Amino acid sequence: MDVNILSFGPGEGIEPHVNETLDVWLVVIRGTGDAWINDEHHDLAPGTCLYLPAGCRRAIRSTADPLLYASAHPKRPGLMPQ
Repeated sequence: MDVNILSFGPGEGIEPHVNETLDVWLVVIRGTGDAWINDEHHDLAPGTCLYLPAGCRRAIRSTADPLLYASAHPKRPGLMPQ
């Protein structure tokens, strides 16, 4: 399992994209934001837990407060320089 901590200032986030290979769990630690999963809107606040299945279109954006959340997904091989 890989776990990441992500932090975004107001108005920052992750642009809409599709990850075909990874299921992801997201847990909000601090702040507020918006998430879209296949164009369905979800409010983000401390304690919010979302499941983002592989193949879904997803986006995340901090709102008025800085957003801090943890994401977890199955371990994948490390990146190697080319």
